[in-house]
Amino acid sequence: IAEKDPFYGIDNLMFQKVPEEKNSKKLIADIKSKVWLIRNMTPSIQLYRETAILSSDTYRELPGYLTFMSPLRVEDEHSATYAAPLFRDQFELEMYENDGILWIRSGIFLFSDAGKTRVLRSGQNAVMIGEKGYNEWYRTGSGSILSFEKPEKGRIMVLAEEAEGLALFDSITDEGEVYAPEGSYVVCIGRPGEMFTVNVK
Repeated sequence: IAEKDPFYGIDNLMFQKVPEEKNSKKLIADIKSKVWLIRNMTPSIQLYRETAILSSDTYRELPGYLTFMSPLRVEDEHSATYAAPLFRDQFELEMYENDGILWIRSGIFLFSDAGKTRVLRSGQNAVMIGEKGYNEWYRTGSGSILSFEKPEKGRIMVLAEEAEGLALFDSITDEGEVYAPEGSYVVCIGRPGEMFTVNVK
């Protein structure tokens, strides 16, 4: 229901019936109630929290179907396509595993399994953007006060999985310290080789 979106004050219901899958297929991994983190944001992206942290789900009543941004039908163990093609602005899904981590490519966006996110330690945490330029994500192990050092054109955000709306902290508009509840995500966005520092106390 669109009225739940804080950026659109409307209530608009749309439906399309999907056929029952007689020979339903499964992806290489169970993605029920799994959380995913975007890995290819640029520092200048106009971001809503819902863009950076997504969840996927499956349904016992609809074998062979899943939701990831939109309803999808599993084609094989690595891909899913549109379940309701009459709706606009949808993306197909490609899933693969690399170094023990599940990845999803959906349209121009790349996501990784949030369950593999490293936890920040107390004190100073050095973060380097790898050679592929992927965003680096961390989680807080407890409620913490965070401060940051970043490259001039880099960007740091603090996001809470359960929060709605904008980031708890965004270095484009915020500075200084921020309190991050337990389990909050910290993402560093920059160019390959750039260094960030996340201070935790």
